[in-house]
Amino acid sequence: MPDDRRALWRRLQRGWPAAYPLVQFPNAPLLVAVAGSLAARALSGDASAVATAVSRMGVVVWAWLELTAGDNAVRRVLGAAGLAYMALQISGVGD
Repeated sequence: MPDDRRALWRRLQRGWPAAYPLVQFPNAPLLVAVAGSLAARALSGDASAVATAVSRMGVVVWAWLELTAGDNAVRRVLGAAGLAYMALQISGVGD
């Protein structure tokens, strides 16, 4: 990745507002989760199941990173909520 794209990526990852970032461009695990979710909708059978698993793991990794290394309390709570939601999804509660 050229230096100008790396600098842009870092700027987008800083978030907004700068003093207490609540919003930021999606990081790599969240992009993987979105891609997996889109693929799961487009595919069927075992391929859809694999794509769903990739999507869920992307969310779990994102949520764990937010919980353990989030910039502020709001982001850490969001990570905890994301992990709790994925635990319910994976366990099948509510199906």
